[in-house]
Amino acid sequence: VARERVFTELNKALNARSPVRALAAGQGLVLCALGIEASELDVANLEWLKPARARMQEGYALALELVKRVKCEGGLRWAALLAPLGAERAEHVLRGLRAPNDIIERACAAISGAARPFGVELAEVLRMLNALGVDGLNDALALARAAADCGGDAARCEMLDAAAAQARRAVDAGACYTLRQLAIGGRELSALGLKGR
Repeated sequence: VARERVFTELNKALNARSPVRALAAGQGLVLCALGIEASELDVANLEWLKPARARMQEGYALALELVKRVKCEGGLRWAALLAPLGAERAEHVLRGLRAPNDIIERACAAISGAARPFGVELAEVLRMLNALGVDGLNDALALARAAADCGGDAARCEMLDAAAAQARRAVDAGACYTLRQLAIGGRELSALGLKGR
């Protein structure tokens, strides 16, 4: 079967109203379709997943718990399913499935973004918005929140919720977090006679 067809069918299952039922029932088939062994989901030693890993020894069960806790948006469920592999291996799996580039980029950005340290101060949130963009930060926060919830880490869940709220307030207020958003640019500065970086 063409890899594109395999991706399409897995994508339909992931985007279903209750994706975990199908993914749990067909674990062997799903792993075969992804081209990975169950053990690969068990060996990844990702710091941000350690509390969840301590509660759920099996990597596939952890992946399904993450899928259950995230919304069906962009590549977020793909990120949840492949999170225990880490971003690099997840990208390899998605490229092997001939997934669309936007899903690959968004899923891998969510996985690597979830591994970043989060803060609730405005400056920290603006730096994260600059690095990940609005969608990327939302995905990373959602995935990190799902992992914290799986691990029963209430304090981290609260902090991630506060960071998400701070990001929403910053975006709604029109806060500047990229160079493109600045009111003036290099041309205007040059016109004033300024030179150099």
